[in-house]
Amino acid sequence: MAERRGCLHEELGFLLSPPTKPFSGLDHSPEEAETWIIGVPYDSTSSFKPGARFAPARIREVGWELESFNPRLGVDIEELPISDVGDIPLTVEYSTLSNTLARVLPLLYGHGKKGVFIGGTHLISLPIMEYLHQVYPNIGILVFDAHLDLRDEYPQGSKYTHATVMRRLSEMHVPIYYYRPRAFSKEEYSYLAGSDNLSTLETPEELEALRGPLYISIDLDIIDPAYAPGVGNPEPLGLSPREVLEALSRVALQGKSEIVGIDVVEANPLVDVNDITSLTAAKILMETLFLISRR
Repeated sequence: MAERRGCLHEELGFLLSPPTKPFSGLDHSPEEAETWIIGVPYDSTSSFKPGARFAPARIREVGWELESFNPRLGVDIEELPISDVGDIPLTVEYSTLSNTLARVLPLLYGHGKKGVFIGGTHLISLPIMEYLHQVYPNIGILVFDAHLDLRDEYPQGSKYTHATVMRRLSEMHVPIYYYRPRAFSKEEYSYLAGSDNLSTLETPEELEALRGPLYISIDLDIIDPAYAPGVGNPEPLGLSPREVLEALSRVALQGKSEIVGIDVVEANPLVDVNDITSLTAAKILMETLFLISRR
């Protein structure tokens, strides 16, 4: 066992940069942990407000200021079998990001772990889902996002950006379930209406009906800018953080799907106000980790 541990640590050391501060003190060894946290500081295709590359580090930093005991479970988050294994190296090339994740993800899922990813822009979901679609051919993705991200190109000529990520997944015939989206282009709305693998859900009860392997992607602009102003593309009239957490609870605790991975994306510390958004992201991340553990 010691030889295998050393090998895994060595492989991760070649691929990831260790965090300056692990999220909320989660310093379990990767071998012992059931879940790995991985930062993906990528924002090179941001079309409005770049800066999401700084989110993994900032979310970890402010997360240390949140109380970490969960009275419902009677445990502290540091007791959960979770390891913060570090960050994908910063890159400006999508191909490099994709190739790096293609080396990291087999280590993660090949050792029977689950992944929680801190973005970065929403484009990070694409290479993760491309890998998971090979492992779980019937996997679906539950998307918390103000936007549909279904444009074919955005900006013009760009096929791989945060605004096209779900279009690329739809082309792979991945079932995509949106929870209460509210911002549409005409192109996206027409594509949504004509597709048989895209659905919009409006109630928590509908979340409980999801089945099979499920990846959850949380774009923080699902939350109203009053609660989360520091995002790349803020959109008014959104959900409250409590509504998001209640929906996640319904999926994790009452739902029948197998949650195989989660990401939290689009926080932008450069345009945040008093770390409100980073703190909200850290709280959602913490509560999500408790939900995974409780399940």
